[in-house]
Amino acid sequence: MARVPWFIAKPQFFRDLEIEIARVYPELHFSIRNQIVWLSGSFPLREGKRIVDRFQIGIEFPPRYPQGFPVVYEVGGRIPRTPDRHTYPSGEACLFFPLQLTEVFPEGSTLLDFLSGPVLSFFVGQSYFELTGEWPFGEWPHGEKAIFDYYSGILGIKDRSVIARKLRHCHLEVAARLHRDYHFSMKQWGWRVRPGARWPGPPNWRCG
Repeated sequence: MARVPWFIAKPQFFRDLEIEIARVYPELHFSIRNQIVWLSGSFPLREGKRIVDRFQIGIEFPPRYPQGFPVVYEVGGRIPRTPDRHTYPSGEACLFFPLQLTEVFPEGSTLLDFLSGPVLSFFVGQSYFELTGEWPFGEWPHGEKAIFDYYSGILGIKDRSVIARKLRHCHLEVAARLHRDYHFSMKQWGWRVRPGARWPGPPNWRCG
């Protein structure tokens, strides 16, 4: 039996989202393409009441939303689709380092929280980088080094061999798989977990 799309199963929830987005982001509009909900249009960067920049974006919602995370694309062709600009060849934005999930998108976060948090930070960073060649909020390295840097900050340890001993091997294996190329794909991973999910877990988390 086919699953009923979330926007049909929860019509009032979808309508509330439409009203909320129209109020705060009037140039973003919902549409449905092949039973998938999209939010598309011009995303503004504001300094007070003044709009200082804009990006053309498309946001693809997971089939079981609000489970999982929306996938954000820059669709105007403005951002180079390269690892150094934290963007996939498809235009998908790498909004945050995956192990920071609960920090940037805690359980109970709303769509507006998502837009005003990681989405806004990503495009502010891109706009600033265009002007200065620097990232205003810093950036994570690519690949395995990012995994060790993350746990180094948590554990207060710089020695990789010590970090590796403190973490179960499966954590590093799973995390490295997520970050193997240069960042993880929200569509490949984030659609399968709920907001706020702690995965991969802390050192005492048990692998199956």
